Amino acid sequence: MWGTKRTQYIAVDDIGEQFQKRHFDARLGWHETTVPRQTVRDELITQVTRSGTTPADTRGGAASEPDTFIVKPVRELQTS
Repeated sequence: MWGTKRTQYIAVDDIGEQFQKRHFDARLGWHETTVPRQTVRDELITQVTRSGTTPADTRGGAASEPDTFIVKPVRELQTS
């Protein structure tokens, strides 16, 4: 789907102070960086508290699905 974006945060240490941020843009592909816990917290709070109006809504563009957030224990994310 055009315009699809996805962001994942994956803990990279045992104490959850550093996270791998994986961002997917349908046009650009995956981009990965390492960010501290505070950055993850700030970005998630911004996403949760932002207005429900998207630029597409104001231009009369296609409707978009709402953001969803899923927090999973590490044991569910690990692949064997």
